[in-house]
Amino acid sequence: MEAIGVVPLPGDFKYMSVLLKGRPVHEKYDAFSIRHPKMPNGQRAKQFAPFDALKGFHEAIMSKEVRYVPQAELSREEERELNRRLEILHNLTFNSRMARINRPFVTVFYFVPCADPQHPAFGVLGRYESISGFCTKVDPDLSQTLLVSGQRIPFDAIQKIESEVSLFKRPAEQAV
Repeated sequence: MEAIGVVPLPGDFKYMSVLLKGRPVHEKYDAFSIRHPKMPNGQRAKQFAPFDALKGFHEAIMSKEVRYVPQAELSREEERELNRRLEILHNLTFNSRMARINRPFVTVFYFVPCADPQHPAFGVLGRYESISGFCTKVDPDLSQTLLVSGQRIPFDAIQKIESEVSLFKRPAEQAV
C-alpha cells in the first residue's frame, strides 16, 4: 500500500496515473479558463461559511439560558406615581395630532412573561425589558395599553416610566 501525503492508497488504485499528474495547469486565455474563470477568494469563502442547519435551534438553546423572575408587585406609592405618569402621557397624546405636536420621549420598564411552553417558567415567571421611544398613544379605557415606538405594552406589565426631560415633575419641583 502506497501513501501520498497522509492518505494511504491501495496498490491497485484505479486512478493512480491521474493522481500522480497533479492539478491541471491552464494558460491564462485558453478555452477552459475562459469558460471557467477562477473564483475570487471572497466568493470561495462564502461556500464554507457556517449555516444554521436546524432553524431556531440556537434560539431555543439561548431561551433556556434566560433567567426568569417573578413579577414584582408595586407598592401603593409606586402605583399612584405610575398612574399619575400615565395620566400625563394620556393628556399629551390625547389624539394623534397632540401626539405629533408633543412627541413625549419615554423609557418604559415592563414585565414580559415567559412565552416558551416547553420552559418550566411558562405562565409563572418572566423577565424585565425596557423600551425607549416616542409615546404615541395611551388607552386607559378600552385596551389599557401604552404604545411606545410601535410596541403595545399593557398597563399591568409596566413597572416604571421615565423621561429625560421634566415631563413628570410635579409643579412644586419645577419651580426649584
